[in-house]
Amino acid sequence: MTATYSDPPSERRGEPRQSTRVQLKFKFDGEEQSGDAVDLGFGGVGMQTEVEIPEGAPLELTLAIPSDSGQVQVRLRGRVRWSLASMIGVWRYGIGFDALGPRQRAILAKYLSR
Repeated sequence: MTATYSDPPSERRGEPRQSTRVQLKFKFDGEEQSGDAVDLGFGGVGMQTEVEIPEGAPLELTLAIPSDSGQVQVRLRGRVRWSLASMIGVWRYGIGFDALGPRQRAILAKYLSR
């Protein structure tokens, strides 16, 4: 299902998200693609990209999280929960994370507490 770009379904989220602008890479159908994280929380990430991805698709994501020493690469697995198309060929997705490990949770906690 494709909704209008102006109606993000934030009411479906189990965890709050914080606005951000972090570069990310993701693997879909065996190909590495790129995009931007527009919001981030422990439950998932809002992603913008020019790549069309079906709802329910599993993704392997690598986020470049800013840290005191530069950037930390965080690898996560997730699934497309919803999608929104814009008129300019950019897609926005809600990605729900699979279970976070202790390292992933610690990196996200430090970044989100800024």
